[in-house]
Amino acid sequence: REQREERPSRVPPVNTILESLRSARASERKFLLSAHVKLCARRVLGLRETATVQDNVALQDVGLDSLMALEMRNDLSQSLGITLAAGLVFDYPSVDELTQHLLGILAPSMEPVAEAGGSDDARDTSMELQSMSDEEAELLLIQELDRAGKEKAHA
Repeated sequence: REQREERPSRVPPVNTILESLRSARASERKFLLSAHVKLCARRVLGLRETATVQDNVALQDVGLDSLMALEMRNDLSQSLGITLAAGLVFDYPSVDELTQHLLGILAPSMEPVAEAGGSDDARDTSMELQSMSDEEAELLLIQELDRAGKEKAHA
């Protein structure tokens, strides 16, 4: 069983994750949102930042209880700027199911970012993202969130 830590008190600000999702290519959005959901799950579960949260395992199977599920729903609502149902994490119990559901909700507010017309750069970026470990992906998300936050502060 994973070592638990004291829970950090904050989730990324609403504009930061949304800006990252909006500025990402459509093909990268699921990856970024999944990393964000895992970040919230680890925080609520009190897991270390290096702990792996599996995409297809129900969060309840790794210790999420009903109070934690509400806390996670609140974190996601706050960080994504949307109202979510109280039973969200029970209706969509795994990271993958939850990510797909959230993408469906957020998709109408996302402006399409032009894909690089099948260029080698777009394929390389997509393959690079797919080959990353969860830890590398989450580090990339954190870096993007920090960058977006700094850009917003200077705007």
